[in-house]
Amino acid sequence: MSNTVSVAIAIYNGARFLSETIRSLLAQSMRDFRLICVDDHSTDDSVAIARSFGDERLSITVAERHGSLPENWNRAVQASGSDYFVVAHQDDVYEPRFLERMLQVIEAHPRAFAAHCRATTIDESGNVIAHPAALFKDRFWPRDGLLEREPAEELAVLRRGNYVIAPSVIYRREAVERIGLFDTRYRFVTDWEYSLRGLRAGYQLIGVPEALVRFRRHEETATRDSERTLLRYEEELELLSSLPPAPRAYEPLENNLLADFAQRLAERDHDAAAALVRFAERIPGSNRAAWMRAALRGGSFAGHALLAARWAYLRMFRKRIIAAAR
Repeated sequence: MSNTVSVAIAIYNGARFLSETIRSLLAQSMRDFRLICVDDHSTDDSVAIARSFGDERLSITVAERHGSLPENWNRAVQASGSDYFVVAHQDDVYEPRFLERMLQVIEAHPRAFAAHCRATTIDESGNVIAHPAALFKDRFWPRDGLLEREPAEELAVLRRGNYVIAPSVIYRREAVERIGLFDTRYRFVTDWEYSLRGLRAGYQLIGVPEALVRFRRHEETATRDSERTLLRYEEELELLSSLPPAPRAYEPLENNLLADFAQRLAERDHDAAAALVRFAERIPGSNRAAWMRAALRGGSFAGHALLAARWAYLRMFRKRIIAAAR
């Protein structure tokens, strides 16, 4: 078996969707690759599910203790051992040409530390959905053609918002050995920080316009937990503060905070909305806190109005994304 490319699935209690993920990877048009299930000491049936697949390309490693998300991603990086590798997620679905196409692109771009592709967003049942986050990410893509920006240009774009879908990324090991592993200080912005770090090191990040991954959004994701505890926003504030000064440097954080604020307000969760206002007051140079506080007095009516405004801004992309996914 060739050592050119590996896919390492980072797993923790992923029994619900893991079989579908593994099946999609074993069904790749490119057959010569290694598939490693890297289990973070799961307490469910994840390991048994992985072992049920009798494919010679598949191997399993199980951690002796449960760690953090970036720790398990780093285990996945180290377990892969190939010239190129993907850190796959336990609940997503890969289109048959994903690996073939992504390897083709990164091999053709020797200055790239990684390449990523578009994704189709699906719900728990696998249905295509027009999620606001997906609509936002789509704004960063042209209608066609590869994204082949120079590192400084891509850095300026990427700091406006993380439009890279983490499980879609294929990495070049030679570059990763120079850039380093994922930063274990972070739980939510782990992939965003890494992309920014790779660009700051002078490497390219290539974007493939085809939607080659079905990215699942559901209530059990770490993203949802981080939003409830404000960890997401703490990490975004720390990351953006570590970058060189730039106009509207905190805009991604402000946008995410405002979207969450509108949702909490619409749901009549006044205490959570007020906590977001207090967090907004910590953002350097931001004026969002003042009018979020004013909206807070409007209650759920103001929340629904903000949500409607957000959808009005994004809805122009909705039909195009769903049509492209079919």
